[in-house]
Amino acid sequence: DQPPYHTFTDISWGEPGTHVRIHRFLTGKEPNVKPLSGLTAAILLRAAIIGYGGAGVQPDFDFEAPDQPSMQKRIAWAMSNDPKLAEACQKEGIGSKAGTQTEAVTNPSLSSRATVMLRAKSKL
Repeated sequence: DQPPYHTFTDISWGEPGTHVRIHRFLTGKEPNVKPLSGLTAAILLRAAIIGYGGAGVQPDFDFEAPDQPSMQKRIAWAMSNDPKLAEACQKEGIGSKAGTQTEAVTNPSLSSRATVMLRAKSKL
């Protein structure tokens, strides 16, 4: 009996009460072939959704968990809640000590999910 080609798990991530969907795909039947999962799977799925989206093709499964925040919100949360990221932002001159909302700049010619640049103005 073959395991399913695609599976996923919704895990708690970031802001309390929210989840992120982690996808897993089998890549072959050969021994010692690792499945495609996690960040790699998410990047390839996002690229396929953007690439094929213009042709009206969407995955036949839900890409995100029902309560999954947008990519911009997840990045903003991590930048303002992870001490190492906050320190890196300060060193790079991203954000301000006064602190305001995070602003995401997206390319309007692409899907709203395609983030071109994130400018953080979070509480650092």
